Amino acid sequence: MPMQQLAVPSSKPAGPRDPALRGRWVRRKAQETLRRFGFARTAPVCVESIAWALGVEVVEGELAGALAALTSVGARGRIRVSTANAAPERRRFSLAHELGHFVLGHGVAAVHRDDDLALASTKHVEAEANLFASELLMPEPLAGPMCEVSPVNLDAVDAVASRFSVSRLAASIRFVELASEPCAAVFSQRKLVRWVAASRTFPQGVVRGQRLDRDSLAFDYFHGRTLPGASQVVDASAWFDGTVSPTGLAELWEHTSALDALDATLSILWGKELHYF
Repeated sequence: MPMQQLAVPSSKPAGPRDPALRGRWVRRKAQETLRRFGFARTAPVCVESIAWALGVEVVEGELAGALAALTSVGARGRIRVSTANAAPERRRFSLAHELGHFVLGHGVAAVHRDDDLALASTKHVEAEANLFASELLMPEPLAGPMCEVSPVNLDAVDAVASRFSVSRLAASIRFVELASEPCAAVFSQRKLVRWVAASRTFPQGVVRGQRLDRDSLAFDYFHGRTLPGASQVVDASAWFDGTVSPTGLAELWEHTSALDALDATLSILWGKELHYF
């Protein structure tokens, strides 16, 4: 496949300006990229091959404060990957994220940084790059059927992570995006919720920055207690603080795992018969 010398995207935003339309446009750009280079039915996709075909150079080296960064080199893009980004799954998402900046026309004059806590970023261009990376690595036609399962737990998330060679964190976000079951992925550090991603059917109420409740399994990890290896029913009030009535939940299941390297936890919440207060 010949390498294509593409012009560096301009600083003028590409795509629709309407926020309601941009998400679909970003996913479509990722799908078009997969089809263009023959990876639409491939899992896991070779991100380095796509970068090469786009004329984006990938180099490794020291990089302070980030796992990867997109910069410009003349008329081409360059992705610099930190040598500290050792996990192959995390490296793949970092590359796909930076390719998102390039393909979406975010511009390469500025440095776009990628790190673990940015996986669920709400910043405009970072959220779009995450969306692009998620669709590129876990395309809906392939990942969607894997997310239509019941019960919902970390085992289902791990199946997605294994199939598409992505991290458990990235797989958890994609899982709840595609799942029709009421479920959420919650990443916690220092006894606080750092980010939450939820399915369309999961009630609002678990929010970034909230303090972990003592009745949650995630709370136990930060107090030195051993986590169970499977889902357990927990009281709804362990995660919802007045936004949703605990009596509106027939059952709330929590499956939490330790992320020791980050001193953090990842929790999958799954509710049966969730109803708004």
